[in-house]
Amino acid sequence: MVVAHLLDRERMPMTTISTGDSYSFGIVLREVRGQWRTLAFVVFLMLLGTASALVTPLLLRELIDRAIPNGDTAMILALVVAMTLLPVVDVGLGLVRNYARASVGEAVSRRLRTDLFDHLIHARLNDIERSRLGHIVTVLTRSCGSVGEVFVAQTVVQSIYHSMLVIVTAGIMFTLNWKLALITLLAFPLSFLLARVAGGRERRLFNEQTDILSSGQSYVTEVFDNIKTVKSFTGESRETVRWERWTRRNWRNKARMIAHHDLFRFGFWVAIQNVVRGLIFGYGAFEVVNGRATVGDLVAFLAYLPGLYESARRTLDFITEGEAIKASSDRIDELMALPKEGTCGIREPGPKNGGPSVEFSNVSFRYAREGFGIEDLSFRANAGEFIGIVGPTDGGKSTVLDLVQGFYEPLQGRILIDGHDMRDLSVREVRGRISVVPQDAWLWNDTVLANIIYPETQPDMALVECVVREAQLAEFIESLPNGLDESLGPKGLDLSGGERQRIAIARALYRQAGLVLLDEPTSALDARTEFQLTAALDSLRQRSTLIVVAHRLKTVINAHKILVIDGGRIVESGAPEELKRGSGLFAMMYEMQSLEPQR
Repeated sequence: MVVAHLLDRERMPMTTISTGDSYSFGIVLREVRGQWRTLAFVVFLMLLGTASALVTPLLLRELIDRAIPNGDTAMILALVVAMTLLPVVDVGLGLVRNYARASVGEAVSRRLRTDLFDHLIHARLNDIERSRLGHIVTVLTRSCGSVGEVFVAQTVVQSIYHSMLVIVTAGIMFTLNWKLALITLLAFPLSFLLARVAGGRERRLFNEQTDILSSGQSYVTEVFDNIKTVKSFTGESRETVRWERWTRRNWRNKARMIAHHDLFRFGFWVAIQNVVRGLIFGYGAFEVVNGRATVGDLVAFLAYLPGLYESARRTLDFITEGEAIKASSDRIDELMALPKEGTCGIREPGPKNGGPSVEFSNVSFRYAREGFGIEDLSFRANAGEFIGIVGPTDGGKSTVLDLVQGFYEPLQGRILIDGHDMRDLSVREVRGRISVVPQDAWLWNDTVLANIIYPETQPDMALVECVVREAQLAEFIESLPNGLDESLGPKGLDLSGGERQRIAIARALYRQAGLVLLDEPTSALDARTEFQLTAALDSLRQRSTLIVVAHRLKTVINAHKILVIDGGRIVESGAPEELKRGSGLFAMMYEMQSLEPQR
């Protein structure tokens, strides 16, 4: 399978964009500025929470140094009640604070996902085809979520809160005993260096984990999109082995990430904290014995210590997590760097009777891996003409339709629509005049009606009824319990190939475009339905230009002109009757198909 090798390959090189040019960080800044009221509210709640956290040790000092030695029961009761209620209040404030914080992060993620999706859906087709589907899905869901929901909502906002807590706590500790406070701060430089080392390592592990997840996503998508083939060739065991290989790779990297996370973010911090606590105990006891500090001062100091170090650790998370999130940002920017399809140029003239003319002038095009699709191709479809394209498999027939739609740009030559070079036209304007029936009819997980009128949302029911008749769908729709409102399910897999193809034909007819492109439109139809649809094509040619790619020559036997393409070149062209009387490839194909039994 196409992506199976991705399960074992090393991480792909990735385009890195500096933070200054980063699209995703620009979105973060714009969204954060737009959410400044919510952020101000969050900061206010943080300040209240900070006050609650800082007052408790001071109350504890008063309890030890004054209330208990003096036997002041009223003061003892008041202090105990205060120390009991403050955490409860802090929990309530925390709930509101976390909700507001999450809303800011989700706003950033939503904007990233919306803008990236909009960019990708307008990107050039060949760039999208070269990107792994699993990679795109992972970036849209996981990476965008990491930048907004994790980095902004948790890391940035929490770092602001904890940095304020560090500053205020350190200030209070200096007022209690400046010598002990200096001992406490000895841990900070070492912790900062550890955070820098951990950040680079975490970014590399995060990059690798994202690649692993995207390759797994691509693999699962491909396997279950082709599950019929897997079962037909009894490939279940092979695919299970490949999946187990992926799970082992994922497990190994995930275990390394967890071990790294625990070692740098918790293990070293605990060791540093215990060493400093021992120093403070020793020197603090010496200060108490010599009368330079009270027992309450020492207890309060030690009560502040865990909160100070936890806040310092959470503040330094900005460095370590920021490096990991930079990996997500790079992936977003990598996809945002894909160029969009051309949208500039003159506007295409409005629709006219008979449809536009289409001309290929010495056009050559090749796919990246498959060599030439077509070479030095020239033909003209006049406005309102019916052009049939036939020939051997892989001769380049469908490539012609792709080029007419502007999916790819020719390597040489020109494609003219109504005399205008397509390079000078807006791709969207050109496609706005085209209806397409693809070889593999794709249906949405929606109703029959929604599939017929796609991409419109408000149906013209008179037109719907007309195209249903022309596409030979009336009998099928009448057999459905809910008629046009019947849901088709994922990809319309419950339908036969002929039913899916007729719905696709109805969709093309509903669009009422001036240029209609059909790629093997009758390949899944029986002889009777094919004959009826051929009649529909005859009526369609009265108002549109038709270009029909067909394997079965009967589909295009009424065309004005037929092009026979073999090896990417036009080897014959002319009226059907003229080609039948000849001795070329068309005549041979026609004779062979005449001998085939009717279905």
